Amino acid sequence: MALQGRDTSLMKCLLKIDKDFSQHVLNIQQSNERLRSAEHTIGTGFRIIDRLISAREQSGADSRAGAVALRLRSWRGQSPLSHNQ
Repeated sequence: MALQGRDTSLMKCLLKIDKDFSQHVLNIQQSNERLRSAEHTIGTGFRIIDRLISAREQSGADSRAGAVALRLRSWRGQSPLSHNQ
């Protein structure tokens, strides 16, 4: 009889662990979706910056704008997101 009580207690414990684990998996999946969305937004921002820099360079912008463009592009190359571009 005592063994059966322990089995029930163990089963309840395992079910709780399974429920908690499932919730953690769901949280991780949701976090991954938010991260992918943020990466997309940042990538779009980089493309817009590139277009603005290119337009400014083509319009004969001053050398200061060129220096800013070089800094932005070198920073982008160091970004962990640059492989997605």
